[in-house]
Amino acid sequence: MQGYTYFFPIAYSATDQVTYQQDMVIHRSEGEGHQEERSGLKIWHVYVGNRCKSDYGDIRFTNASGNALAYYLWPDYDAESARFCVRLEGADAAGVLQVWYGNPTATTTSDKAATFLFSEEFPTGALNTDRWTEDAVGSITDTRTGDGMNKITGGTVSGSSYWIYDTSDTGNQHHAKVALPASYTIEWENSLSNTAANMMGQGGVALLTSANKIIVYAGHGDWNGTAFNSVREIVHETGSLARYNGYTQRSSFTYTTQKAAANSETVPYRIRVHDNNVAVTINNELAVTFTKATAVAKMAIVVGTYGSYPFVDHIGISNLRVRAYSATPPAATAFGPEQVPGTLHHVVFGSANMMVI
Repeated sequence: MQGYTYFFPIAYSATDQVTYQQDMVIHRSEGEGHQEERSGLKIWHVYVGNRCKSDYGDIRFTNASGNALAYYLWPDYDAESARFCVRLEGADAAGVLQVWYGNPTATTTSDKAATFLFSEEFPTGALNTDRWTEDAVGSITDTRTGDGMNKITGGTVSGSSYWIYDTSDTGNQHHAKVALPASYTIEWENSLSNTAANMMGQGGVALLTSANKIIVYAGHGDWNGTAFNSVREIVHETGSLARYNGYTQRSSFTYTTQKAAANSETVPYRIRVHDNNVAVTINNELAVTFTKATAVAKMAIVVGTYGSYPFVDHIGISNLRVRAYSATPPAATAFGPEQVPGTLHHVVFGSANMMVI
């Protein structure tokens, strides 16, 4: 790549996904490249010393042919290290990922939407109708404040039934216009904040049938009308499907709660679907697994409340993203060495010799 002083190759094995989102950490220190395994993911670590910019604006990724690959630079970087996610194309065949750096005039081209199968930053204003369908709104206010979070505030509903998702109920629901593959992972951060008694509500992400019936839902809720009692909650099918609306229909589902840590908290959630197997992780801990009996038609963000109580101060859903899942993700088979474009190197990747100029 023109203007770049260095590149660092990583050879990797094939996976069962044509497109795969690969996690990486770039370290601005000296060390040996290596692979870390965490929560079923293989994370590649690369050490480039001070030869890249401290804001990582000169980091780029290409395949062995020099074709640029989309990537996302997580905003929590510092001068020591940064997290990246790189969109590998043609990952169902073994290949080489090249990390480029050493260009003092370059600025980042990080693109979250191009990297993931689906992502949402929740900017101020209405959800983008090219990406979302609004199923029903009712009396709950849906407020996006431009801070990357879907904050649901205010409003009440009449009646006396618990609610998650059904278009005949009052609430606020949007489903994403995304074609979900057979295996994928949905990741997001969920939060709930409440400062007053007699306020109730819940919100999170759900997978639904074509008839808007719940297959799995995960999110936060406050169930106590007289004092704060936040929970993390999961609902998923175990038998015949009905809407989750009232105690008498709860037998159709498995319902799990975990007490939240505090009045206001934000924790990571993950729903992983691999063929018919579903796993839900909350705060990096496996919460439930089950075998789904019904085809997923929609991914939705949903909120609701209970009876005539006002809604909680806010339900927050942030940093929503969908990525490919593989039970056999790409594995790094060789790291480096660091190279300077325009010089001849003889690099051995496994049993195959490769000449890099």
